[in-house]
Amino acid sequence: MEISIDEKWLFVSRCLQDMQKQNDRLMDAIEGLMISPESPLIEPMGFVEDRLLQALSVIVNDEFETFSWFVYECDYGRDPKEAGCKNNMKLIDTQERLRWLIELDCDTQS
Repeated sequence: MEISIDEKWLFVSRCLQDMQKQNDRLMDAIEGLMISPESPLIEPMGFVEDRLLQALSVIVNDEFETFSWFVYECDYGRDPKEAGCKNNMKLIDTQERLRWLIELDCDTQS
């Protein structure tokens, strides 16, 4: 059974929403307990998060680690950055814009 790209993106979107929610809860707990973000207690969560981002990249054919960039550099779109092709840049502030970026083919841009 073939899964459509829209169904894949629905799954990816739900995963990213869950990751953001859990990450926010973890950061609140870390701050509340005054645990250093570099603590070995936090390391397993980072490892699992990295592997999940890699898996999501495989699902939608993300060749440039765009998910990691969106999560770590853009804080799930809460700290948006511009990205795209030379003549086609957009502020990546939503999952819809993230999808646009991943599906963008810069080789065909003029």
